[in-house]
Order: sequence, then structure tokens, then C-alpha cells
Amino acid sequence: MSASTIKRTFYRHHYKRRKPEYKPNLDESARLRRYHFCLQFKDWTDEDWKNVIWTDETSVILGKRRGMIRLWVSAAEKWDLDCVRQRYKNYSEFMFWGSFTYGYKGPCFIWPPESKKDREVAQNELDRLNALDEEKERIEFESFQFMQEMFREPGMRRKGKKASFKTYWEKKKLQRGAGGGIDWWRYQHHVLRPLLLPFAKRMQEIRPKIVSMRSFPIL
Repeated sequence: MSASTIKRTFYRHHYKRRKPEYKPNLDESARLRRYHFCLQFKDWTDEDWKNVIWTDETSVILGKRRGMIRLWVSAAEKWDLDCVRQRYKNYSEFMFWGSFTYGYKGPCFIWPPESKKDREVAQNELDRLNALDEEKERIEFESFQFMQEMFREPGMRRKGKKASFKTYWEKKKLQRGAGGGIDWWRYQHHVLRPLLLPFAKRMQEIRPKIVSMRSFPIL
């Protein structure tokens, strides 16, 4: 059986060569959560979905194109201008965030690189907030440890090492990652408070039932 016969057979049964589709790499738990989300909102009408503010962000490159481009060319044509993919030396890449709801375009934002000074200012604010909460957390931690000791049955040995407040506080306190990307702190101070919340309040005057996409329990 020749290769052309196999190809014709594939075409006759509606098989074609194509790029693979892209889907998120989800584990069984994530699939189940999405399935339950679909069941929860399957009966929503168009009017219900008009009350949702949608937000998302994506990486943008100016002066350069992502992905693979294929051309049908001969060996003699490969350096023709129509067959050459231009490469720019000074292209820019940035993260873009946007929002919208039915009939209204919400605010947009381009994430600037975080400078060393900005990161120091953020860390100073985190240190201030942690200093305010540390003593309160210490009192709650010691009270909980005392109650555990009080209600432990006589003669019952403690399992494992005794918990220390230092270890507990290292996990509990507000802190940022070591990277310079977009984290919870930058999202709150650049997008959530100055952009998304004011837009949601304006939309609430028009549609009292408006909700943000991030308000959904599972999305």
C-alpha cells in the first residue's frame, strides 16, 4: 500500500493534518472543580451573565511575533523579502491586564517593571503591618498552646516537637516571593484597589447585582 493511498483514505474519512489544540494541563481535582462550576451556573441566562465583570491578563510582545510560521518556498526563494521573517533588535515585552462587562469596557493596565525602590517601599509597608499583627498573633498562639496543654489527657505524650511561635509566625506573616514578577501585593496596589473596585462600584449603580469574575467560588 503506497503513501498516497493511505493519504487518500485519511482524507476520505475526514482526517487532516493539523496543529494540536492547546488546553490547560489540569489534574483530576481541577477538572472536577470546573465540572461542578459548569453545573452550578448551567441555568444562568444571558441577563445573568451580563452582571459579571470579566478580567484577565496576558503577555504582549511588540516588534516580535510568537509562534512558528511555515512557508512553502523553494531553495532559491528562501532569502526573498516576502519569505523572510523580520527580526527587530529592540522589541518590548510586558504584561497587560484588562476588564470589561456587557456593554462597558473597564480599566486596563500595563505592568511596569518593579524597581528596587518600589520593592523597598513595599517591604517597609509589609514590615509595618506585620509589626502591628505580631503581638496579637503571639497572644492567640500562646493561648491555643495553653488550652491544648490544659485539655491533654494525663499521661498522654505530645506527638512531635513542641510548636514554636517563631516557626508559626514565619508562615503566618505577610511576605512576598523572591521574584520580581506580579504577585498578590502588586495586584492589590496596582489593579484591585485603584482600578477594579472603583469600576465595580460604578457598575453597581447601573446593575445592582454586578459581581466580579474573581467572586465566583470556583473559576
